[in-house]
Amino acid sequence: KHGSGVENPPIFFYNHKKIKGNKYTTPRKPRINLAGYHHIINRGVNRSDIFQDEKGYEMFLKILCKASTAYRITN
Repeated sequence: KHGSGVENPPIFFYNHKKIKGNKYTTPRKPRINLAGYHHIINRGVNRSDIFQDEKGYEMFLKILCKASTAYRITN
């Protein structure tokens, strides 16, 4: 059950939040994984910005476009 908490979570729960005593909960529900689909998240630590300006973001999009072509990943 989502949000019910886990006692003594495995090490891979590195992004957990501690609640009441020694119980932990994950920050969100797991994503659905579909074969052939890729989900890209571009977010900084604590949801901070990762681009200093619009130019940096545009550069990221150009690199992403080139990589998707090179590795035959389409939208």
